[in-house]
Amino acid sequence: MEQLVALHKHWLIADSVKEVVTVKVGGDHGLPEELAEMAEMLSSFSRLSVLYGLIYVVIEGYREMKCQDDDIDSLLSNEEFVDTLRLFRNSTCKYPIYNTVIS
Repeated sequence: MEQLVALHKHWLIADSVKEVVTVKVGGDHGLPEELAEMAEMLSSFSRLSVLYGLIYVVIEGYREMKCQDDDIDSLLSNEEFVDTLRLFRNSTCKYPIYNTVIS
C-alpha cells in the first residue's frame, strides 16, 4: 500500500505542474514585448518538460509495481511514446555526464 501511496504522490506532483504549464509568469520585467513573449514560451516549455518527465516517473513506478489496468496498459502499449517520455525525464531531471544526452 505504501508503494501505491508513493506512486499517487508522484501523480499529484505531475498534476500540479500540469495546472501551471501555460500560466504566464508576468511581472514588471522591463523586457521588450517580443523578448518577454519568447521568455514566457521558454518558461512554459520548461514546465512542460518537467511535466513529461514526472509522467514518466509515474509510468516507471506503475510498471515496477506490476500494476494492471486495461485502459492504462493500452496507453502504455505505445512504446515509442513511452520512450519519448523517458527521454524527456532523462534530459530534464538527470545531469548530462560529459555533455552527452543520457538515453
